[in-house]
Amino acid sequence: MNWYILSTKLGYEQKVVKNLTKKYEAYLPLHQLTDEQKGKVLQPIFPGYFFVYAKPDQLKEIAKVKGGQILCIMATVAPSCTRRIFNCLKNSCSTIH
Repeated sequence: MNWYILSTKLGYEQKVVKNLTKKYEAYLPLHQLTDEQKGKVLQPIFPGYFFVYAKPDQLKEIAKVKGGQILCIMATVAPSCTRRIFNCLKNSCSTIH
């Protein structure tokens, strides 16, 4: 199994990750912004992108997740970097997972 970077339509990241976490490990790093009308809101650090931990043969099924269209499977995160990258993101961000 590997972490993959996936792309979805802007604004659908949280919905897609929420649906994926029912069956897979998915991760969406967020940061808090202050909107003049809405107050404090959580927004994706990488708009349109999220991470999912899966086997290569599961990617076709993942691409059909409800809640938003998976546009592209962008890359595999190198296993040697995974722990450092996610620890850094999780320590400095809010998350949906």
